[in-house]
This record gives sequence, C-alpha cells and structure tokens, in this order.
Amino acid sequence: CIGSMLELGSNSPHFHQELAQHFQAHPNDRFVCIGDFCTDIATGLLTAGIPAYQIFTAQSTREAQPYVNSFTGHYFYIKGSHDYHLENLVAQ
Repeated sequence: CIGSMLELGSNSPHFHQELAQHFQAHPNDRFVCIGDFCTDIATGLLTAGIPAYQIFTAQSTREAQPYVNSFTGHYFYIKGSHDYHLENLVAQ
C-alpha cells in the first residue's frame, strides 16, 4: 500500500509517476489506485510496461471495493491513503 504522499507538494505528480515506473508485476497481479494522483500512478505503470488491464483507478474506496472483492489473482497493490478509509476496502 502506498500513501498519497501529499507532503511532496507541487512535485507530487512527478514523484508518483517516477515511483510507479519501478514496479514489476506478474501477469495475474493488479494495481488499484484510489483518489488523487491515480492518473500519475497509471502513467508510470504503463511506462514501466505494465498493461492497462492490470491497472484499476477509482476516486473512492466504495468505487474500488467491488473490484477488489472480486479479485482472484495472486497479489494486488493499493495506492491510496487513510483519508480514503482503506480499512473498509476489503470485505469483512
């Protein structure tokens, strides 16, 4: 799980993109990005060669919850922060 990194200020979009470029993934892995900077993370992931079908973006935890709950692969990586109530993302 990666937080929103709001402390990066105006450089935040750049650093989100740069960070995402360092990820590697198995074809069954998924990336879930919630909230601000999702576009930047997705751009970085795509630049790293991760296919678009492995990337899911949402503006809220509620929007991402059905996707996460239906996941049957090995791993998924979550980008968001406590501000988005990630503790509610996975079904009880």
